[in-house]
Amino acid sequence: MAIFAKLEVGQLADALRWAQTAIDLADGDPTVGNIIMGSPLAAVIALRGLARCFLGHPGWREDLDRGVAMARRTDPLTHVLVVAYKYVPLIPGGVLVADEMALREIDEALQIAEKISDDDTLGNAQIAMGLALVHRPNPDYKRGLDLLRRVREMGLQQRYSSLELPLADVYAAREEARHGDLHRALPPLRAAVNEYFTRAQIPWAVSATAVLVETLLEHGVERAADEAEAAIDRLTAEMGDDFVLGEVMLLRMRALLSRARQDPAAYRGFVERYRIMAKSLGFEGHLAMVDAMA
Repeated sequence: MAIFAKLEVGQLADALRWAQTAIDLADGDPTVGNIIMGSPLAAVIALRGLARCFLGHPGWREDLDRGVAMARRTDPLTHVLVVAYKYVPLIPGGVLVADEMALREIDEALQIAEKISDDDTLGNAQIAMGLALVHRPNPDYKRGLDLLRRVREMGLQQRYSSLELPLADVYAAREEARHGDLHRALPPLRAAVNEYFTRAQIPWAVSATAVLVETLLEHGVERAADEAEAAIDRLTAEMGDDFVLGEVMLLRMRALLSRARQDPAAYRGFVERYRIMAKSLGFEGHLAMVDAMA
């Protein structure tokens, strides 16, 4: 849990070092330290994968896949948790895509969670599925929002962590904006971004800021470019220099801002840098997005 907390607040070097220490101590035994979960080793391998991904280090995909495979063989609760570690940050972060393979893996975890009498486990699986579905076309988006709202309600009832509460607000706002209701969409979206910054949840602040910037620039909001630029500047100041995934997402945001300001030279420059970074890191979602910007 301490490693996860380090990731949540963007202290990535510490998270990577601590995960490696735990992996070394386990010495290949997936059940060492199994007081709370069946396979702590599977969990910390997945967390090392997240740290590597955020830092732009190689081996992140192998860690995530290895963690899921180990957890699947060892313990249902750990299996669900590791699937959540894999998909909850990385689909919104543009690293992984919500394709059919991802949905099958998440659905397997969701079916397990629904059989386990544990709110945390169910919430983890529902968030993973909800986020996957809101990154797909309707009607999947509506089902995804419903799942995120269920988890939000669990959090309000103190049956699940409150840290994920703004997620439903972020993606509900994006959907309302798509249907033209900017008056309702923007206040909760801005509030969610502020909440993530207040809590210093840097990875979520990055993802939520990206949704805010895209929403502002896509829907003709008054003074949209100015507000988007202020959001980008805030994120740049708060994020930290080692969060490589965040840098990739900032390149996309800056490209969109350049296009909104009708600066084609800057737009092309940011898009090219964005493409190079996404390709070098193997971030599938960003590769798809940059292709659409060409």
